[in-house]
Amino acid sequence: MKIFFKNILVITIIIASQLFLTSCDKNDNEITDTIIEIYVRSQATNVNIANANVILFNADNGQTISRLSSDANGKCSFKVTVGGNYYVEISAQGYLPSPPKNLTAVPFAATTGKTTSQTFYLETSTIAGGYVYGFVNPVVNGVLVVAESDANGSRYSGITGPDGYYIIFNVPYGSYKMYAYKAGYTTSSTPTFTLSSTITNLSRTVNLTTVKGGTLTGKVSFLAISYSGTVDVSLLDHFTRTPIPGLTTNLDANANYTISQIPPGQYMAWASFKNDGYVMDPDWIYKNPNGLYLSYESDSTKTRNFSVTGAITLNSPTNSATSLIPVTITTTTPTFSWNAYPSAKEYIIEVRDMSGNIIWGGYNTTNGFINHQQIPSSTTSVVYNFDGSATTALQSGKTYQWKIYADDDNATKVQTLISCSEDLRGLFKVQ
Repeated sequence: MKIFFKNILVITIIIASQLFLTSCDKNDNEITDTIIEIYVRSQATNVNIANANVILFNADNGQTISRLSSDANGKCSFKVTVGGNYYVEISAQGYLPSPPKNLTAVPFAATTGKTTSQTFYLETSTIAGGYVYGFVNPVVNGVLVVAESDANGSRYSGITGPDGYYIIFNVPYGSYKMYAYKAGYTTSSTPTFTLSSTITNLSRTVNLTTVKGGTLTGKVSFLAISYSGTVDVSLLDHFTRTPIPGLTTNLDANANYTISQIPPGQYMAWASFKNDGYVMDPDWIYKNPNGLYLSYESDSTKTRNFSVTGAITLNSPTNSATSLIPVTITTTTPTFSWNAYPSAKEYIIEVRDMSGNIIWGGYNTTNGFINHQQIPSSTTSVVYNFDGSATTALQSGKTYQWKIYADDDNATKVQTLISCSEDLRGLFKVQ
């Protein structure tokens, strides 16, 4: 069995939640507030989740805007200056985070002067653990705080809000060291803590210091497609696959890039996340298995060149490339259609719910098993759950995302993926 491509961070995307736009009952000439309401509920029981940590981000630049805790109704309300593109990261003790680990939140649109309401459903966590919380010193917005296990090197992370507060839920019992990452910042010391069944939560202050940092430069090559637009390059935490705040940039006119102020640490580099018509070339990833990883111990300069290729075009149902609002459909058995991709010998489809769980299709990255009947290269449309393997039916009022992969090898349990659809397309809501 060979697995040549694993969608790591931006490769599978978590599903945006329901979007409801309602205007205040005021005169047309009267200015109203722009409000983003977030509701957090249990997927299993539909009960409200109180004390969830909700962080609001500007989707256009990845900057943290605000941080709140959900109230007894599972609700928190953010007042923002204007409408735009936003996303949230949510965590709560006893629940898996939204977006799930290794996945990236799908942004949503808010309209100036109106209220945008979203409901997120969290899956129950089976981890026997507690949580660590506190502040970074000095207070810095948008710092990635990481707890690393002394036993096996596993890492768990949280982001500070504008108040410098962080919280990392569902940390398995054990001993940990703590680190912090942001462009131009690193930890000045390494706090430690130990959680157990008798000590389930602890507070730790993480002291920061400024650094000149290292630099990453490189060039992106475009395969079978020309460069005509903006392509982003980001550095991620090597274990959690979380983007490091401030370590994202765009290509210049010659497809070159530079990321500076990189603090000491282990990173993974990734190119082309936004809807730009490109995806990371799976063949490049296969031929350069270690090419995505970098280690910085000092203010050094490194170079990484990437290759991207054209994305598979989704036809329906999907949001447009310029809109992150899910398209509305009127059936629970939609037909998914896409454009044929050159050299594809079969296609792999997956559908995720708003919490990022695959409810139909996809493939097992460990054993190579495809979770649906084969879709030959001659087919460019299928009906939801045509093979009866979906774990759940689509439900009215809920939002989903689908994605398609092109495979250059149709042998059983072998994926030689040559492209996929973009990570912020395929959003749809069942009316």
